[in-house]
Amino acid sequence: MAAHREKGILMNTTHAQLVDKGLAAAAQAGDASALSQLYNRHLVPLYRYIFRHVNHLQDAEDLTSDVMLRMVNSLPTYQRTASFRTWLYGIARHAIADFWRSRYKVREELVAEFSGISMEQKGELYVEPVDESSDPRYKQAQKVFEKLPNHYRDVLRYRFIEQRTVAETAEAMGTTPGNVKVLQYRALKKAAVIAKEVV
Repeated sequence: MAAHREKGILMNTTHAQLVDKGLAAAAQAGDASALSQLYNRHLVPLYRYIFRHVNHLQDAEDLTSDVMLRMVNSLPTYQRTASFRTWLYGIARHAIADFWRSRYKVREELVAEFSGISMEQKGELYVEPVDESSDPRYKQAQKVFEKLPNHYRDVLRYRFIEQRTVAETAEAMGTTPGNVKVLQYRALKKAAVIAKEVV
């Protein structure tokens, strides 16, 4: 019984790979319908895969869109000797790795700014990813963040944690880009003062 089930799974997998390769070949030849079918076949499973690795709805959606865009742009380089799914998920793994490298960098800079550590020293904070819940500098940063006024927390969250541009932050906060820069400066200055009090 198990052998029949495994054989069925293998046949379905092989069939799916053949369909993918056929669609990829057509898409490489300029068939927009084939490209659309490839997109739709892999969108939901890819999203689920990415969500398991980032565990955040908006980040998973953004990364899925990014991976699909990379797929379309890189499709001419796809060699059909390999499984399309393997190739696509290779792109996804690179995107996820880029995401986490960027996220750790942001947290490193945020902790440095909040703790009053110079940016020249920030490389000493995290040589490798750490358990933030047990890191005293991260805990200090959290305490500082909680003591900031709401508008200061907002500007730092948009700029450093969500990595929005000044213009995007201004739009989200309903203000001007110039005011965002002023708020960011004042928020970091205030955070540095508070950091000395919560040591």
